[in-house]
Amino acid sequence: QSGETVSELLNREGIHGLDLPALAAALRFDPRKIQPGLIFSVRRDAATDSATHVEFRPNPDERLRFIRTASGDWRGESTPVEWSTDTVRVAAEIRTNLYEALNRRIGDATLDAGERIRLTYQLASANEYSLDFSRDLQPGDRVASVVERQISEDGEVRFSRVLASRLSVNHHTYEAYDYPGASGDNA
Repeated sequence: QSGETVSELLNREGIHGLDLPALAAALRFDPRKIQPGLIFSVRRDAATDSATHVEFRPNPDERLRFIRTASGDWRGESTPVEWSTDTVRVAAEIRTNLYEALNRRIGDATLDAGERIRLTYQLASANEYSLDFSRDLQPGDRVASVVERQISEDGEVRFSRVLASRLSVNHHTYEAYDYPGASGDNA
């Protein structure tokens, strides 16, 4: 809840004896940086209804668990969230602007609204030296792009990067490609 601390949340759920500062230090996370709305999953013993596991994801790439041991103490563990990578081709015709075109053509199952915004900015950034996206795009212009996205083991989808794009603007074609540079970074 907004304004609630992790300790207050645990207390509200009847979880006692958990040394949050010690577990936070051991797992290298700062409970003060937990944002409202983060989901904590609490598993309970069927016979006693006491909490046996608390699990949450402080960031997209990590899952933290607090586990009650047989002696009643709590231990913590961190496990990485596995993400697989795939590629998606996206093509759209401009009616008003780039975001509107992508938003109209890409469903939430492919990329959610926030990830479509990130894609729009990346496409604009990849072509910023060739086009002014606020003035050059006109209705009827086309964009096609191959993008990399990541899918978590839980089914979450996030945009990773633009691999290639082609824009047809006023009968001119503009292409951009992402490739490993000499330093190993993407250029």
